Amino acid sequence: MNGFFQKVIMESVIISGLFIRVIYCIVKKQNVSSSIKGKGDIIAKVIILITVAILVVYRIVPECMDLPYSFNNEFYYMEGVSQSHSDKSARGGHSVSIKDEDSGEEIRVRFGYKGTIEKGDWLKVKYLPNSRQAVLLEINGISLEKED
Repeated sequence: MNGFFQKVIMESVIISGLFIRVIYCIVKKQNVSSSIKGKGDIIAKVIILITVAILVVYRIVPECMDLPYSFNNEFYYMEGVSQSHSDKSARGGHSVSIKDEDSGEEIRVRFGYKGTIEKGDWLKVKYLPNSRQAVLLEINGISLEKED
């Protein structure tokens, strides 16, 4: 989970900056962009505020809830079969559903990996419970990273 804390701080700063900019524009009655005027500006402000609210609820809050787990190295582990195909995303990671064959539990996790994850690949991951940020430890029995 190297860099998890830095990622949380970076995302929080960017989202907070966007929120402060929109609130400043609302209070000072300025346009968000010089190319957007009138009702378009109001719509842009509403869309930005809704987007920021969604990002805070679904990204920032779960990541902040995972900080104690990360600081104490308390990770959850799961081994199972990939339920979906995943190519590397534009942000450099994968989002994959994994099903534990023993318990039947299925979770969706996000992790960085340079290759492709195929449906049916056997994966072992360690992850944080709220944000589901993960580290891929093994794929099809091949070890990729040392366990802590």
